[in-house]
Amino acid sequence: MIKRKRIQKYLHKQFQGIKNNLFEIGDNIDKDKLHELRLHSKKAKAITSFLQESLGKKNEYSIKELKELFHCAGNIRTAQLNLETIKHVGINNYAFEKSQQFIIDNEAKKLTARTIEYQEQINTLEKRLYSNLHDVSNKGAIAFYHKNLRSLRDNLQITDENKMHDNRKIIKKLLYTLKLLPSLVVKKINVNKEYLDNLQDLIGKWHDTVITLEQLYEAGVTNENELAQLRRNQRDLFVASIREIANFDSSVLLVKSHR
Repeated sequence: MIKRKRIQKYLHKQFQGIKNNLFEIGDNIDKDKLHELRLHSKKAKAITSFLQESLGKKNEYSIKELKELFHCAGNIRTAQLNLETIKHVGINNYAFEKSQQFIIDNEAKKLTARTIEYQEQINTLEKRLYSNLHDVSNKGAIAFYHKNLRSLRDNLQITDENKMHDNRKIIKKLLYTLKLLPSLVVKKINVNKEYLDNLQDLIGKWHDTVITLEQLYEAGVTNENELAQLRRNQRDLFVASIREIANFDSSVLLVKSHR
């Protein structure tokens, strides 16, 4: 049984982390603090998804109040990654760099200007969530993994580029939720954490190159000589992801029956 108190403690840790990071990020956007904020956000979303699916109560465990905060932080991180990526492959485009820096500066102003408001939203959200919390049975937790691992396996068999990022979201949801579960339940689930973490990392790096290429084209950067290295990186990361997907072993990654 995953006790209500255990779930609340884990969620509170994530929400408190977000509130702390909001104060620590600063006007110039500390990358490490932004990363921590987004990590806490993803863990909170993973646990609320777990509650929604395990208990069948979607509205009670929604965290839609923080959608704007997550979106703002995501925009900043995407622009930062774009700048890091073009620097890494040697693309020098002043207009694109300026546009990405504008996004960072503009979204940073929004983030810092609404820090107090976001913190108040989190406090209100916590009260609502905790008033509706319930224990989750071991059977319910195992069923959650069974369902999501089957969905992941089916998605990976198709290797549709449009679904790759969604597959990564499923993997991260499963990995973050594992940290909540008692060791006995983790053993029963018997999931290969190292494999899944490596797979989501490969997909994430591939997806970053896809986004940067798309935004370069939108900005009018079409010089194929400049884009060649980035295209090679995208191809190599996709091939590496497909090779890793080929190792997806359902006998290891799917829930086994326990009497």
